[in-house]
Order: sequence, then C-alpha cells, then structure tokens
Amino acid sequence: MDFSYKARNTQGGIQTGIVKASDESSALEILKKNNLDVFYIEPAAAENWTAKLAHMFSKVSAKDKVVFSRQLSILIESNVPIIRALKTLSDQTASPALGDICRQMANSVEEGNALSESLEKHPKIFDRFYVSIVKTGETSGDLKRSLNYLADHLEKEYELKRKIKAAMMYPVIILTAFTGIFLFLTIKVLPQLTDILKDSGVKLPWTTKIIIATSDFMSTHWLLVVVLLFGVVGGLVAAVRTESGKAHFDAIILKIPIIGQVIQFAYIARFAENLKVLLEEGISIVKALGVLAEVMDNKIYQDIIIRIQKNVEKGKSMADAMVGDERAFPRMVPQMIKVGEESGRTAEVLGNIERFYTREVNNMTENLTTIIEPILIIILGGGTGILVAAIIMPIYDMAGAL
Repeated sequence: MDFSYKARNTQGGIQTGIVKASDESSALEILKKNNLDVFYIEPAAAENWTAKLAHMFSKVSAKDKVVFSRQLSILIESNVPIIRALKTLSDQTASPALGDICRQMANSVEEGNALSESLEKHPKIFDRFYVSIVKTGETSGDLKRSLNYLADHLEKEYELKRKIKAAMMYPVIILTAFTGIFLFLTIKVLPQLTDILKDSGVKLPWTTKIIIATSDFMSTHWLLVVVLLFGVVGGLVAAVRTESGKAHFDAIILKIPIIGQVIQFAYIARFAENLKVLLEEGISIVKALGVLAEVMDNKIYQDIIIRIQKNVEKGKSMADAMVGDERAFPRMVPQMIKVGEESGRTAEVLGNIERFYTREVNNMTENLTTIIEPILIIILGGGTGILVAAIIMPIYDMAGAL
C-alpha cells in the first residue's frame, strides 16, 4: 500500500512524497535506509472514482514520452537528484498514467534501484532501447548525455511518425467521406429514383440493374450491412493482433504503391539512427541488433534483423548479412555499411544513411498529397460518373419516350 510521508533529508531540507510498502514499519525502514528522518507518515488517501477513471483511460503518448525525456535530461543536467527530478515530473506531466509511473520509479530509486532498473519495470512505456541507453549512461557515469541522446532521438522519431500519419490522413478522410456519401445515396436517395425506373417499363442497362439491386438490398437490410461492416473491421483488427496476421499485414503495408515506400524509408531511417546511437554508447553490434529486433514494430523487419544478428554471431559482417533482403533494405544500404565497416566508421555511415532516408521521407510525405490527389480524383470521379450515368441516362430515355 501507499504511505504519504514528510521527512528531513541529510541537507536539512523537508522532503515529502509517497512510498510503497506492505505496512507502516516497512515504509519507515525504507525511508531510513535512504537517510531520511521521518516525522510524519500515514496511509495515502484513496483516489476518488473520478481520479480512478482518469487513470484507467489515461495513456502515455509518444509526445508525453518525448516531453518526459527532455525534462528529465534538463533536470539531471541541472544537478537535481534523480528522486526529486522524478517526483517533480510526476506533478508536472499532463498524463495521469505517466505521473503514476514517475512516482513508482521515484519510490523504486529510493529503495536503492538504479534508474534503468526502475524503467525496466514499465516495458510497455520504456522499451529495451530506452533502458539500454540509460543503463549505458549509468555505467559510464554520464547519464545526462544519454538522456539528451534519448530526448533528441525520441523527438526526431515522433516528428517522423507525425508527418507520415498526417500524410496518410488525407486519403483516409476522402475515402471515408465517399463511402458515407455512397451509403446515404443508396439508402435514402436512390430508392425514390429506382421506384420510378421500375414502373416506367424502360429497358434498363445492366449497370442500372446492379445499382437498383444494391439500393434495394441496402435500404432493406441496412442494419445487417452496418453489423457486417463492424464485424469485418473487428475481424481484421483481431487478425492483425495475431502473430501470423501481423506478419501478413506488415508485408502488405510495404507493398502498397508510394505509401509502402514511405514506410520502408522510415523504417530504414529508424534502424540506422537507433543502431548508430547504440554503437556510439559502446554496445556490441550483436547486442545492438537484438535490441533493435525487439523495438521494431514491423514483423518483417523484426525477422530480418534477427536473421542478420544470427549471421553476425557466426562471423559474417553486418553488410554481408543484409544482402538479399531488398524488400526491407535497398542495395545501397548494405553497400554503404560495408564501406563503414571496412573504414572503421560504421556509426558515421549509419548517421549518413539516417539523414538521407529521413530527407527522402520528408520530401515524399510533403508531396504525397500532390501524388495521391489525381488518383483519388480519378477513382471518385469514375465512381460518381458510373452512379450518375446508371440512374440519369435511363431517366432521360424515359423522358424521351413520352
């Protein structure tokens, strides 16, 4: 359970906070071990139901993690003790979930654990890459530099993902709007027109017959269509959450024209930058590849990196181990890495690869709307034209027969 306390620290200042322990005597023992002279302690007040709901639905976003990393690096650089820095951040963060995690980490550090060990207890928020960099900083005695590395890295990664998501939103919004208009027309508008065509006795083309049949089915069984639509979406989401489903989905994503290339280049930039940071922190190439395989959220890249790691363990160079996987790494990438390995400047070459592919992603995402817009216009225009022709043309024929 949680205990609120007030204590005097070794500098004579007053320190307040919350400590987790099985009972009050255990809480006092933990605090005394941390050289705190406790003069007030009691069970922490239970959260009210609104606070509990806020915590339940609160999530730690990528932006929250960026802000946390940057603020923690600044506080450590300003020589603020880690425990106090974590408690300060727990009060300042906009995410209740991250505030809780900061308090738990502060208590963990108070109990004598290292910051990396405290981070490791929250793998859903702080992945193995994050923990590895912090651990390296603790070992080298330069934690503030490692935290600055992480803050810069997360900011770049967040910005890259934000640009890709923003570029993808345009076609999604357009296609969603078109689907909504199509459903409205087939359920509400077309039935009134198709009734006129049915009673007219005019010979109808096959396109019109298909649209009439579709309209009749949609207007009569619209609830079934909605249920089926949600069922298909739910089934796809459930399938993607399975290992084989995720592998198929990740493979399909990389094959989508234009969008697949943007995602591929983003993964290459992420791979190069992460590996560069790990190597610069003194982590071995085999261990670094193992870390990258865990933090990559694309199954195709995970499998390929694991295969590269196994080949490097057997004595192959990383460049040679990467050859043959052009669906993930174009030929240029292993060629550049080979030059880096032969010259002893692998980290520097990885930095060049990261900058090149980041520029490519930025250029492609900026131009993606321009590239996709004509395709969407053709699709929407063609669909609208077929719909109008199938309904309006028979009406003109019917009017001409009068």
